[in-house]
Amino acid sequence: MKLTEILIYHRLTKSMRMYGLQRSIYNGKKEGVTLTDDQVKRLETIGMSWVTTLKFFWNSNFELAKQYYDKFGDINILQKYKTNTGFSLGLRVKNQRKNKESGKLSQLQIDKLNDIKMIWKLPDKWENNFEFAEAYYEAHGNLNIPFTYVTIENVAIGKWLNNQRSIFHGRTKYGSLSKRQIPKLNEIGMDWMISLEKNWNTGYNVVRGYFELNGNFNVTVKYSTKHGD
Repeated sequence: MKLTEILIYHRLTKSMRMYGLQRSIYNGKKEGVTLTDDQVKRLETIGMSWVTTLKFFWNSNFELAKQYYDKFGDINILQKYKTNTGFSLGLRVKNQRKNKESGKLSQLQIDKLNDIKMIWKLPDKWENNFEFAEAYYEAHGNLNIPFTYVTIENVAIGKWLNNQRSIFHGRTKYGSLSKRQIPKLNEIGMDWMISLEKNWNTGYNVVRGYFELNGNFNVTVKYSTKHGD
């Protein structure tokens, strides 16, 4: 780098620091120092932006969240959701919940998020799934749900119920059922028998029925019960 280039670089660096310093003073971050009205106007004539970098990015992120709200009517966004440009909007929305809990959001920011129906506390995931299972029970009178069953809201209730059975029988180290959750599932007709065990018992009952009827196990390959078993 030539000497002239070094001098220009240092001058630019010094100018940028001064630029940032004026912004800090204007936003009240330098105690005991203020800018006169004339200084504010002179800086604004050369394009001075008084918005800090953090505020700029927050406002930019908010605009993306607002666009989502304008399109869908809420910002109930999955954490993994990304915009068409690849921006991790779901993660940013999640961070706002953490920032509010830790007192890092201003009242103005909270109010802006409230205007687009920000959900500050997400519903308990277990309770949410239980409500869908309960709705199925109320509609059908049982929980005989196939493993692959998914609600119109795209909630995999069949898989969730199967997971509850695995947890109940200690077949997985992931998750646990509380003393309150087990009775709730019992109240809506939960069958704790795991699919493989249930299939074995069904097959056993068919074979037993045949034996009691015919006194032997001479069953042909084409044989089926009146129910198609």
